[in-house]
Amino acid sequence: MQGSIAQPLSLAAHGNAYLSGKLEADYFPYHQTFAFCQSVRFVDLQESGEEMKEEAFATDPEFWFEKLKEAGVRQFRIRYIASHDPEMSNRLTVGYPGGGGRWLIETLKPQGSDFWEGHWEAPAKAGGKWQVTYARVQKNAELPEPRMPPPQMVKSKMEGALRDISKFAKAHGQEDFAEAFMRGLNALKEVRWERKVYPPEYAPLEYQQLLTAVIEGWVFGGEGSWNDLRFDDAETQQEYDRLSDQLFNFMNLALLVVANPWPRPD
Repeated sequence: MQGSIAQPLSLAAHGNAYLSGKLEADYFPYHQTFAFCQSVRFVDLQESGEEMKEEAFATDPEFWFEKLKEAGVRQFRIRYIASHDPEMSNRLTVGYPGGGGRWLIETLKPQGSDFWEGHWEAPAKAGGKWQVTYARVQKNAELPEPRMPPPQMVKSKMEGALRDISKFAKAHGQEDFAEAFMRGLNALKEVRWERKVYPPEYAPLEYQQLLTAVIEGWVFGGEGSWNDLRFDDAETQQEYDRLSDQLFNFMNLALLVVANPWPRPD
């Protein structure tokens, strides 16, 4: 799973841990979601004539948590906004910076919510690290949150999608990808706790199983990924596209559900 997706999910979960006094002492910069980052900072966007100007807000995630708590933030949540490009699906663009739709961190306050969006600046040289900036793109907003299905329903959909696409991969000689899909399927059944995104004991097990299934079965990216496959037979290509888009959409739904395991505060 791309860092540009895993990191905002991690920030929201650990932000909630901070609000409850349970943040891991070594979260930043040692958490896995920061492994390839030179910096992770937070800014406000201010209008300056016809342009938007960045105003520094926090130099790192833990300072960000502290300032938001002082400002009265009561909960961190995640929103996902799919792009609707008729030329290319979210699945095919997810491997590129800014592609695959928008993942926003919502910070809830009594007077409304603020929304933060990450921008990843590529390393200047090979082997370098990313510079990540989260900008507050909306303040004090009242945006209704779509009702999310229960994790049991998403788990059932994921099982079917992973099973179908694994059979397809095996039937067309893609054994490595088939194994990845089966690892995802098995993660929905195994009792395990994966800490690549969540803090310890953050949410009920069924949420963690969903998250682990996405991490194990995620094959979407750029060159050399599942997205890079092409088939000469038109019918086979059509089935590949259908199964791939189905799994990608269910995985995004699963990520959205597991990122928001608790109800919104009153």
